[in-house]
Amino acid sequence: MKTSVRLYAFGLGLLIQGLAWGHGKATMEEDTCARSVNGSLVHYSTYQPERDAKGQFCSEIPYSGVKTFFVVDIVDKSLRERPLGLKIVGPDETGSERPLVEMPPQAHPLGIIETEVRLDRPGHYFVSLSSPGESDNLAPMDLFVDTINWAKVIKRVTLYVGFAALLAWFTYRIRRWFTQRNALRPKA
Repeated sequence: MKTSVRLYAFGLGLLIQGLAWGHGKATMEEDTCARSVNGSLVHYSTYQPERDAKGQFCSEIPYSGVKTFFVVDIVDKSLRERPLGLKIVGPDETGSERPLVEMPPQAHPLGIIETEVRLDRPGHYFVSLSSPGESDNLAPMDLFVDTINWAKVIKRVTLYVGFAALLAWFTYRIRRWFTQRNALRPKA
């Protein structure tokens, strides 16, 4: 019985630890906000200080209709001298996509591209970088504003249900082993 309690405690500890790991514990290569531009890294961050003064967001932005600050950190120094532009596309009143921000390509010696925009409607937005002579969709990132990213939710639920099923199976096997072991013991 003590063993099954220990297994539950261990499993719960793993689950809680997995929930606690997020944006802050990832290396730059593992960070979901980091993108590659021909082998060089850029990092997207989004802020909405009107609603959440300390919040830093990536692809899931919680509020629509408020001022949103986009910051692109150009991690590699070689990429800072290269002209880069920023484009943000989002839904309009009719639901079709329109450009909200189009910054022309220029060098960014400080390694930061920043802009401010009001994301008026909940929905799917798209942000990308551009450079002369290359694709207009360098380092693309999907943004989900004031919506639920169902693919991420389903992935998480599947992970937790699978973990719970595995934990239940182990508990069943251990209890069965103890029951069989105790049944085989001679009674005194």
